[in-house]
Parts: sequence; structure tokens; C-alpha cells
Amino acid sequence: MAGAESFAGRRLSDGRILLPKETILPEKDFELRGKRWLEKHCQGYRPTRDQVALTELLDLDIVRAKNLRAFTRLEHAIDELTEAIKTGEHISTPI
Repeated sequence: MAGAESFAGRRLSDGRILLPKETILPEKDFELRGKRWLEKHCQGYRPTRDQVALTELLDLDIVRAKNLRAFTRLEHAIDELTEAIKTGEHISTPI
């Protein structure tokens, strides 16, 4: 949900418009009700079927600009895992 504005006016591979351009995004607690909000505003949205397509359409720069702690931690963890794979060194950091 943090980058849902990157879906506005875009179509899924089956032709469905993901979100109409005029969709008003929630301002508060959008992370708490993401699936329900998408089900209400995205025609025919099904998490198991559409999750990959949403991920491909997501503009990560929009999400990064919001400076969300959970996303920052996720990116850091991915960076650490990538580095561990490259160097063969195990990395363990506190949560």
C-alpha cells in the first residue's frame, strides 16, 4: 500500500485497470488495511493471483520517499543477505 499511487491508471496483463487515476489513497493506517482496501478499489483483485503483478508495477522510489521503518529494515536485510552470499560470510544483526 505504501506505493499504491504507482498503480493509478495502470493495467494488469489481463486488461483490468489496477486503480483508476482519480482514486484517493488512504492517508492513515494504510499498511493495516492494505488487502481490504485493494479488494474494494481494484476490480477483481485477488492477492494470490495479483501479488506478482503488483510487485512488478510498484515504484520503489515512491515507497523509499515515505521513509517507512519496516521497508527500510527490509531493504537493509536484503542488502546484508546479498553481501553474505557474495562474500560467504554469515551476517547476524539484531532485530
